[in-house]
Amino acid sequence: MPLVATKAEVQKYTINQELVRLANNEGEFADKTDADRATNFESTGTMDKDALSEKQNYVESKLSFKFTSLRMDGKTVEEAKTN
Repeated sequence: MPLVATKAEVQKYTINQELVRLANNEGEFADKTDADRATNFESTGTMDKDALSEKQNYVESKLSFKFTSLRMDGKTVEEAKTN
């Protein structure tokens, strides 16, 4: 699922979307006993190869994650308030 659906530009993107909900190290949360315990992230796209030089032969980017703790029933505190 692309986080940026259009051509990306150099700017700060704020994307408030849950990407994945992981279980504990035994694959458990809420009533699930075989949930995902790990995940992988992939970055795809294009870049301007001519912008690279000997002094900077990489593309600088920063990706920040926000982690939210889950209760023992697998819900966030906010989700539990609405149910």
